[in-house]
Amino acid sequence: GSAAASVNADVQKYTDQLVEQFKTDCAALGEGYEGLDVSYHVVTDSETWFTLRVDALETMASGYEFSRIYNIDKSTDQVVTLADLFRADSGWQKVLSDEVLRQMNEQMADPNSGKTYFTDEFTGVPEDQNYYFDPSGELVLAFDEYAVAPGSMGPVEFTVARDVFRSCLR
Repeated sequence: GSAAASVNADVQKYTDQLVEQFKTDCAALGEGYEGLDVSYHVVTDSETWFTLRVDALETMASGYEFSRIYNIDKSTDQVVTLADLFRADSGWQKVLSDEVLRQMNEQMADPNSGKTYFTDEFTGVPEDQNYYFDPSGELVLAFDEYAVAPGSMGPVEFTVARDVFRSCLR
């Protein structure tokens, strides 16, 4: 039907916009987009949010893999960074960073987890941290391979309950 077609047109519009944004981001980082094997998928398409995850594998050199997750607030059509979600004076970076560290330590303390994190090198959650909201509205922070853990663990994600950050929201 036409409703489905218009939804798909919206998805295509957002996707095209965000893939262009990704190309711009690559250029800004001095990464050549041409040397990347890029794939993407829609993480969330709700009344409020459109979230696209772009996965890139550098085909030259090391085969480094990284992702960018873009979130669009449909009410404003704006791309919303993690920092945009929170009041500037709310201390949100410390709140989220403390929670990520807590989860890292908890997982490493479990002898069966087999997980290792670079807790000493973890300097905190940056303003442009990759994130998305899971279906239950929890915040998921997604870290690239090697960012906070050995490459053998691949990219890692931490889910932060809404109660943890609710007081910091705009």
